[in-house]
Amino acid sequence: MGGPVQYRWMYPGERDQKDLKSKVKNRARVEASIAEAYILDEISNFTTIYFADQVYTVHNPVARYNVIVESRECSLSLFSIKGDSTSRGVTRHLTEVEWEAAMLYVLTNLPEVDDYIGKFLHEEWSRRGEPTRQQKENLLRNGARNGRPNFVTWFYQQVMKQYK
Repeated sequence: MGGPVQYRWMYPGERDQKDLKSKVKNRARVEASIAEAYILDEISNFTTIYFADQVYTVHNPVARYNVIVESRECSLSLFSIKGDSTSRGVTRHLTEVEWEAAMLYVLTNLPEVDDYIGKFLHEEWSRRGEPTRQQKENLLRNGARNGRPNFVTWFYQQVMKQYK
């Protein structure tokens, strides 16, 4: 479990004192060496605030998770996101329903697709007035029924028409 509590627990000040004692160089003048080590720590900590951004210090550490990855291949906002995965990826096959939901999520959150969403809603909404938020979501997800496509299928057809 860790042994008796008196051997494993200490106040934070005692822990700092232990670290400073380990930096003592002159055993004849312990107090002076501890003061010198403390001053060196303080100076190094406070001056690193003013270092350039490229120098990795205590105040400017190496990024662990959100590594900047520049993508110059495509101008879509989907591919310009900076970052990296935080863990190892897992391969998984999506069902058709999951794939449709994922595609709808991605497409509705792209600013480049907003014009297409407006066009789809204009074409497919047959009632008077503007649809509510819930009605818009239902129309995008399920289409207008009666054999009409949902937004993902409609968008795919529109893109294929443009690039024929």
